Amino acid sequence: MFKKKERILKIVIAVMILIIAFQVMSQPEFGKTMPRQLV
Repeated sequence: MFKKKERILKIVIAVMILIIAFQVMSQPEFGKTMPRQLV
């Protein structure tokens, strides 16, 4: 049971990271404004 849930959780996290990465990559505006805020 635990191993199955762990695997599902890892898949969900991986999918979320991919979605966020694609959103950031598809928005050049976001990539430009972020470094400005850091500096």
